[in-house]
Amino acid sequence: MADMSEQTAQSEPASSDKKPPRGARRQKPDRSPKPPRRGGLLALIALILALLALAAVAFGGWQWRQRQSDRQADAQATAQLRQQVAKLQSTVREGADNRQQGQQALQAANQTLQRRIDGMSERVDSLETAVASLARHSR
Repeated sequence: MADMSEQTAQSEPASSDKKPPRGARRQKPDRSPKPPRRGGLLALIALILALLALAAVAFGGWQWRQRQSDRQADAQATAQLRQQVAKLQSTVREGADNRQQGQQALQAANQTLQRRIDGMSERVDSLETAVASLARHSR
């Protein structure tokens, strides 16, 4: 019998040498849980760094947007101030024109009054001469 077990052992190839017949399904290897990897801390650090980088980029974008918004507001305020300055300059020009017209009117009135005063002075002189002449004749 010992001979027979040797013959069967020799006639049958070892289980590792056996090839599955064609069309037969392969058995999946046993997937038992593997021991945990030690890279968890490294992955956590990488994740934190990635989140910090994302936060820095988001903050930079937010700051850029704020600067753009501030520039727009400044441009609008500048345009409004320029309009106000233009209105004030126009008002000043009108005021200067009005002042000049007022001065011209005053000069014209002054000349008219001066002519009237000169005319009255001539009349007064004529009257004084007439009164003096009458006073001489009446004596």
